[in-house]
Amino acid sequence: METDFSRLPNFFAVAAGGIIIDVHESINDVAADLDAFEKEVRNRLSFPWVLEKRRPRQTLDEITIQLQKPSISTWWFWMPKDAGWRIRSMQICVALFLPCDLTRDGGLCYRIIETLSHYKGGIDGIVTFHESLQFEVAKAAEILSLPTPPAAALAIAADKYKTSIAAGHPALLAHGKDEALQAVQEHKLQYPLILKPCRGWGSSGVYRADNTLEFAEAAEAIAKHADLHGPRFVIEEYCDGPEVDVNLVLSEGEILFAENLVVQDLHQKLLRLGLHSGVFHLEARVKDSEVVYTLRDGLVDLEYQTESTDSTTTSSWLIEINARPPGIAASGPAEATYGVDYVGLGLLFALEDSQRIHALSQPFIQGAQYWCHTQFLSADRGGIFDSDNICDEALQRRPDLAEHLLEIAETLAREVQYSIK
Repeated sequence: METDFSRLPNFFAVAAGGIIIDVHESINDVAADLDAFEKEVRNRLSFPWVLEKRRPRQTLDEITIQLQKPSISTWWFWMPKDAGWRIRSMQICVALFLPCDLTRDGGLCYRIIETLSHYKGGIDGIVTFHESLQFEVAKAAEILSLPTPPAAALAIAADKYKTSIAAGHPALLAHGKDEALQAVQEHKLQYPLILKPCRGWGSSGVYRADNTLEFAEAAEAIAKHADLHGPRFVIEEYCDGPEVDVNLVLSEGEILFAENLVVQDLHQKLLRLGLHSGVFHLEARVKDSEVVYTLRDGLVDLEYQTESTDSTTTSSWLIEINARPPGIAASGPAEATYGVDYVGLGLLFALEDSQRIHALSQPFIQGAQYWCHTQFLSADRGGIFDSDNICDEALQRRPDLAEHLLEIAETLAREVQYSIK
């Protein structure tokens, strides 16, 4: 036995990982535990995790925006701990930081190329998960002959007016309140209407207008924040169906993984745009849906409408295309429940690592292992953060939640000034 134990370091040196099993004392219980363990391993390692062909070490450049002043309203998108373990799990290390002026103008792609020229080694791929940078990064990749989705397709995906037109929605483009009001009158549009910046992100600057007064106020509000999203905004009819988020992993047009059943029509719209490979986060509504959101006993859920609808006319109403992995609110639960890491796959697509992309897009054999949700503890006002760990405090108030938590992350730092936008 001592000889066997002395060989353990040799096994550790070549092992992909290790698992400690908490077994019971009786022989029968141990056998049952090992059987359960074997089933769980097969469930989780349901993909070819030992690849025949070894891939050489590659260099990937991620182009990202450095936050200068953290804001309480955006702190939860900043996830250094989360990004760290994802990067380590892929055995990728940060070798060098290259500063670059990321001002969104016609010269950005050439500044990216010039910055990369200062790196002494070879670059095998460049990637960004910021919509506002994707078009210029893709142009740089095309010039450098690096893997990338078509820059022209990303330009459409990043522009909500172009996205609506490409999806077949009747939509109008306006640059100010007066022009927008005139367009509504000329085209005899019926309320309610949606106004949203062409280059906006999230739900920032999105307004529903039920009458002319609300429409004018919305147009003025968008113009007031033109420094954030630009002066152009789109006007389109309001689709009152349930809103859905659809996350897709595509490889050469094939769906490798999807969380939502409402995918077929949206899949085809991506292909028509020329987006055949990558991780995509789509937002849409279900037009002429048989179900609606209702509030019952304090809970919002979907219920069948009291008035019957013609299900043959049901279709997806595309709201926006995000040609990137979803944010932490969706990517974290997907990784925990299905075993699919959107961010890791997003990095692999930039290297055209098709073999690993196919392998790591395979979910657990038994599907989602539980229901999972990301809960943010948000601040309601700005100021100086001078408190102990707010997650610990929350668990002290609700100790019954502790056993149901998979991961806890806090990124607020003491004595730092935060603002709410």
